[in-house]
Amino acid sequence: MGTVLVKAWGVYGPQGDSLLLQEALHRASVPSGAHALDVCTGTGLIALTAARLGAVRVRAVDTCYRAVLTARCNAWLNRLPVHVEHGDFRSCLTHRQRYDVITANPPYVPCPVDADHERGRARAWNAGLDGRRYLDQLCAMAPHLLTAEGMLLIVHSALCGP
Repeated sequence: MGTVLVKAWGVYGPQGDSLLLQEALHRASVPSGAHALDVCTGTGLIALTAARLGAVRVRAVDTCYRAVLTARCNAWLNRLPVHVEHGDFRSCLTHRQRYDVITANPPYVPCPVDADHERGRARAWNAGLDGRRYLDQLCAMAPHLLTAEGMLLIVHSALCGP
């Protein structure tokens, strides 16, 4: 299938948690022709991996304009059909689309600083006081976004109380 190469122009680059999610996606066997959604896409590594593994329709979402531009550039450089858009993952419910695969590496580190007022790379890990600011919302939304046989792969940490 080939390797996905990404650049991280001014955004938080893929770390161990991204690589763990990428490995999980490989092991999950993305169905050929799948529709995939990657939220909190960052560089787009996971969205690009889904496309490389056979997903025919891949949508990637991030709230950071720099991440959106970076993911779009990475999709172009890898010649992969990934639609990257700026927005909050919660807006995905309004599209009324269902996905075979949803992936997410949301911020999950508990931080004393309000995530709404965070700037720069810290936005990539700040998940509020308990670290669950995004996690619980993603899990609650999943049944409304997944197909009957769909799967959700999400990075989570013991830091935010499993």
